[in-house]
Amino acid sequence: MIELYPPKMAQNLSPGWLQYDKRVLCFDGYFRENVEDLSGYQIRSVRISFFLEDGTVQVIEPKKFDSGIPQGCIVKRQKVPAGDLFERKFLSVLDFNVAKPVMIFNREYHITDCDEFTRSFLNQLGIAVPTGSKTPTDPVTELRRRQTTVPVRNPCPKARKLAQFLQNDRKVLRFTAFWDNTEIDFGYVRDLTVLFYLSDNTVEIIENLPCNTGREETTQFLKRMKLPKNFSSITDMAFQSANTVLNVFGGGLSDGRFILDSKAFHDKDVYYTEKDLMIGNALNVFGRNVILTDCDQFTKNFYKEKYGLEGLTPIEKPIDSNLIRSETLREKELPPFNGWGTHLDSEENCKALELKPPRENAKKFLTNENQILRFGAKMISRIKENSERIFTINYYLSDETISVYETPIRNFGFIGGQFLHRRQFFLPNQNLRSSARPRIYTPQHFYIGSRVKLSDHIFEVVSADCHVFDYMEKHQNVFPFSNIQTIMAKIREAIRPHYKTFIAKYIPKLTLHPNGVLTATFEMMKDMLIDLLKETTNTHEIITICRYFQIDNAESNKDKGSVIDWNKFIDYIGLEVDLQQDTN
Repeated sequence: MIELYPPKMAQNLSPGWLQYDKRVLCFDGYFRENVEDLSGYQIRSVRISFFLEDGTVQVIEPKKFDSGIPQGCIVKRQKVPAGDLFERKFLSVLDFNVAKPVMIFNREYHITDCDEFTRSFLNQLGIAVPTGSKTPTDPVTELRRRQTTVPVRNPCPKARKLAQFLQNDRKVLRFTAFWDNTEIDFGYVRDLTVLFYLSDNTVEIIENLPCNTGREETTQFLKRMKLPKNFSSITDMAFQSANTVLNVFGGGLSDGRFILDSKAFHDKDVYYTEKDLMIGNALNVFGRNVILTDCDQFTKNFYKEKYGLEGLTPIEKPIDSNLIRSETLREKELPPFNGWGTHLDSEENCKALELKPPRENAKKFLTNENQILRFGAKMISRIKENSERIFTINYYLSDETISVYETPIRNFGFIGGQFLHRRQFFLPNQNLRSSARPRIYTPQHFYIGSRVKLSDHIFEVVSADCHVFDYMEKHQNVFPFSNIQTIMAKIREAIRPHYKTFIAKYIPKLTLHPNGVLTATFEMMKDMLIDLLKETTNTHEIITICRYFQIDNAESNKDKGSVIDWNKFIDYIGLEVDLQQDTN
């Protein structure tokens, strides 16, 4: 432990290992090392750490990339002797300071700077710390830097395949191309995709087969390989090459190993490279003339950054007369429906050899899931008992199916319950044995007053729940009988010729509401609209008008207790201004 305070004060202090726990003085420095090959020396930077808790020292050299020398921990954490070993003296905090050399195991270290904690700690001890300085420049590093900047002239440069692979791995130039093969019988213009791999200068060609070509589904036109430029024909067995062959080892032809001479054989002059691939150029693919027509955005950016080429304009592909002829053929005629399964299932099975179930409209199912339109109906029949039966028609919007349930009545003679199971029902007066898909009932066929024929039973819709009216009024463009604008436009045209007579006829029947407005009942509005529109209106339109102009929100859509705002109804028609203009 270091005695730095008077004895009286030191007695009250904690032990050194506890007071200075995890406190380290850090210094930056260097030492010189002789280099025999360069007849000089090199500067090696170090970081010296002095641990206050036990007075140990550690020297670490920061690692530098590609330095060529072992780096890391030079002196492990230990107490370093100061002076002669027999004196049993070790380095203390007083031996370390900026611009002060320190000897550690017969090696002189020069301290250049320290951190803020070290400077503050030494100042509290009364030790002045000079300003830090920079580490001298290493002459060996400068010499290596100058040597690497000098271009080395190699008469026989080697192809650095590994560097090319690491730099251009997964970088592919993509071109669209075609091969006109219409010169032969049953030939056509082949649609191709040319892929050039920058990592090893290989080419791969994929053919894009159109539908119903009659060809096998082999889309690989050319497997990935180096594509030779000068190809005329397949070489014979006795072909004499002009390339120089070197015998690496071995005495004869059977035991030797031969390679091509790199000085006499040049890869770049034989195979296609990235410089040869331009839009409009023709590639000799083993005797097939492949024309490049366009490229993707990555390829355009590559040529712009590396070669400065901009505005690569694509060229048009020639039109294949055989393809036009196949597209102009009339559509396949489906056979008549034989009664097995459903029409949609039979239609899908006739379009393909592989039997597949018909596709469902998933978007429509998810949008209209749990959406059911419920209507109250009665049966139209000559039998009196059937006419008094009460039914509920459920229309499921998710798959356009319909189910019918009968409301049981006590002592009526009918059990009630499910009357027609859930399925799609076709519109009447259709030929179900034809090839055309028959039309089915849609939500537009159901409204108050409509009649539908389901399995030879005729039902008349007499009521509906509030959800039905809310849904139809929300989708007014699909349900015209719930479109208030269309209905009021029809009323406006019908009332225009005798507007004064119509007002004078029904004003005495109106009542005054406590709010101070004239009101009419549902039955009065129904009689008035039937008298005005005759057969051009229906009950659903009357209910839509009463729901729009009613004052109180009654739960039932035909609640006779609800009243209609007459003033709002007349203002919506908007014919008072026209009457004033006619009077003037």
